[in-house]
Amino acid sequence: MVRVGQDMRAALLPGRVPPERLHALALALGADVPFFLEPRPALVGGIGDEIEPVPGLPSLPLLLAHPGVPLATRDVYAAYDARVDSLTPAEPGPSIRALLAVPAEARALPSLVGNDLEPAAARLCPVLAELRKEIEATGASAVGMSGSGPALFGVFDDERAAGEARRRLRRRAGLRTWVVATAPSETAAPGPVPAGA
Repeated sequence: MVRVGQDMRAALLPGRVPPERLHALALALGADVPFFLEPRPALVGGIGDEIEPVPGLPSLPLLLAHPGVPLATRDVYAAYDARVDSLTPAEPGPSIRALLAVPAEARALPSLVGNDLEPAAARLCPVLAELRKEIEATGASAVGMSGSGPALFGVFDDERAAGEARRRLRRRAGLRTWVVATAPSETAAPGPVPAGA
């Protein structure tokens, strides 16, 4: 593989935006945009400007499933804010930083997957709870909701298992599915996910 140096990039791409400017433009678009300039496992803080790479995480095969119904982010946040227990703060779960401190072979993957918006989204879109159960029934080691929904994801041991789950779910009307994989850490060892991770 040929590596192109900084000077050669500037010569080949004279209108190229310098990295600092590109990050500033990305941040102006939204707090989650800078991460996607180099999408590898990372802890993101501040207003999206603090990105700390997380070493040692392998690629994870995923099944993405969209139920085919719209769900507005604004409505999900409003339902979250209006929940009955909003006056009593929920018990905080473990932080990502604390969970990453646990050795990979001892980590329970479902404890790493959580989204506080999912109950509110499921109240607005009851098909989410049904779809979650269907993905769990296909053998996913963890299931979660992406962002404010309505897309869900299931984590699988390998691409073959994710593909089989996709075939089993395709019978659902309106459902759109994809088999993808997360990007590994730069320092991740190749190979399957450790048992229980």
